[in-house]
Amino acid sequence: MNFKTLSKILSSFNKGIFTIPNFFLIGTTIVSQKLILILIAYFFTGIQYNTFNRAYYTASMLIIFGTLGFEYALTRTNTKIKTVFLGVVSNIIITFTILYFLSEPFTNVYQVLSVFIYALFACLGGIFTFQYLFRGNIKMYVLMTLTNACLHLLLIPLVSLFEADIFLVLPLVTASWFFIGYRGFK
Repeated sequence: MNFKTLSKILSSFNKGIFTIPNFFLIGTTIVSQKLILILIAYFFTGIQYNTFNRAYYTASMLIIFGTLGFEYALTRTNTKIKTVFLGVVSNIIITFTILYFLSEPFTNVYQVLSVFIYALFACLGGIFTFQYLFRGNIKMYVLMTLTNACLHLLLIPLVSLFEADIFLVLPLVTASWFFIGYRGFK
């Protein structure tokens, strides 16, 4: 961490961005995104639950390696969305290839594409939503994070009541979230 970054963070304390209510609000929104993981166990059948877990945790691995510091890099450089997109896509492809050889998570092309699209939009949405937080626009960060959580909660009725295909609904959730916030991403 260089001196400019440290001074920017410290000046944020003086501007009132890092207050106890904001800290609580940000923490609550982060926790709300994981609420789906608790609730699905009570609403999904065993098969739906196992299918969701396999897709979600595979996508989680892709998301971790797909973002790989882009949220921090964008705060320091003026990077175009196209460059971020290409970087994320290449990271996801490399990670998915390694995962495939280690565990063969999916053998169906439809499922592979579904998890890939879910991870791609989750990475891009996460990277650009983080920019709101970094710039101090906590209101937009909270709104985008809660939107993501609410869209994920829609999985419960769609899958358990209407028996929608998990591999169809997952990419629609993150693509919707990304495009809802796309206009505000810079």
